[in-house]
Amino acid sequence: MQHSRELTKENWHEDLITILTGSLKPEVYVELGLYQCELFNKIIPHANKLYGVDINPEAAKWMKKSEKTFFFHGTTDEFAAEIKSQKIKIDLLFIDADHSKESVLKDFWNYFPYVEDHGIILLHDTHPKNLQYTDKGYCGDAFLVIDELKQHQDKFEFMTIPVHPGLTLIRKRNKQVKWMEEQTKPAASEEPIMLENKKYKIVAITQVYNELRKNNLERFWKYLQPVVDGLVVYDDGSTDGSYEYLSDKAIFILKDGENDFKNEINHKKVLLEKALELKPDFILWLDADEVLTANAATEIQNLCRYADENKIDGISFHEINLWRSNSWQRIDNSYNDGWFVRLWRVTPDLKFLTQGAGLHQQQYPHSIKKI
Repeated sequence: MQHSRELTKENWHEDLITILTGSLKPEVYVELGLYQCELFNKIIPHANKLYGVDINPEAAKWMKKSEKTFFFHGTTDEFAAEIKSQKIKIDLLFIDADHSKESVLKDFWNYFPYVEDHGIILLHDTHPKNLQYTDKGYCGDAFLVIDELKQHQDKFEFMTIPVHPGLTLIRKRNKQVKWMEEQTKPAASEEPIMLENKKYKIVAITQVYNELRKNNLERFWKYLQPVVDGLVVYDDGSTDGSYEYLSDKAIFILKDGENDFKNEINHKKVLLEKALELKPDFILWLDADEVLTANAATEIQNLCRYADENKIDGISFHEINLWRSNSWQRIDNSYNDGWFVRLWRVTPDLKFLTQGAGLHQQQYPHSIKKI
C-alpha cells in the first residue's frame, strides 16, 4: 500500500510546521520518519542542527546536504540511544515514523526526557477523518495516543488541530512561562543523574482484583507507564471493568473466572513465565494500589545497573503507607517496616517453585538468593 501522503496530498501540516519553526528558530530539530524529506528540507533554513531518522536508507537521497543536517539510518529506538549518549537536547521534535499507537507512545516517552523545557513535540495523523483512514496504511491508530497522554498533563500541555489527518502540538512545561520555570529550576546537584551506557528492559507484573472502582488503576498505569517497557497482568476475577481497562495497555492480560487470592503465588508463577517471553533484563513486581516514588524512571535504571554489575538477584523496596492523604505517612503498628523484593534480575534459573495454595508465602522467586 502506498504512503498516505501520496494518496491524499493533504500535507498542510508541512507549511504549518515550517511557519512554526521560522518563529521558534530551534537550536536542534529532530524528525522521526522522513519519507522523501519534504518537510525536513523546508526546516533547514530555520534550525541550527537537524537530525533526520529513517529505517529506509533511500530517505538519505532526498535530504539536502548541509553542514547542519545529519541522517541516521536505523530505528527510532536506536537513535534515542544515540541522543542519550551524545547528550543532545531537542527543541523541536516531529514524530512521524510508525503510526501505530504503541510505536508513537514508545517514541514519545523515549524522547521526552531529551526535549528541552518548553520544547515542542509534534505528532502527525492524530485526527483521521473517518474509520477508513485508521488503517495502518494511512493514519493508523496513532489518534488513540491522545487519550493516553491526557493522563500526564502535569508534564505538558497539548492541543490537536481537527483537520484530517491531524496534527497535535505538545509543549513540555511545568510553569506557564519559561522565565518562571528557570527561577524555580533545581540546582544541578538536585536533579536525578542517569548513569550512562545500557538501558535495561523492564517488564512489570501485577495481579488485579476490582481496582478500577477503588480509583487505583488509572493512577497505577499513569505512573508505571514511563518506567517500564511492558506490563503483564493477572486479573483475578474482576467485575468492575478492571480487565477491560487494562486490555489495551498490558502486553499479556490473563483472566481468572473468580477471585482466588489464596493462589496468588501460583498466579505470580504464571505472570513470571509470560513476562519472560518478552525477554526483559529485569522484572518489576507491583500491586495495582501502589505507585513508585519520584524520579522512578531514572532511579530504577540505576538500580538495575547496580544489580547487574554486582550480580545481585533482587532489590528490596521500602513500602511507605500513605494515610488518608498524599503526604502523611503511617508508621505505627509496624506499618513502616515493610521491605519487599520488588525488582528481580532475569537469570536463566529465575522461577517460582510449584506449591499449594495459601497465604503468607514467599512473594519473590525461589531462585533469588542475593538480595
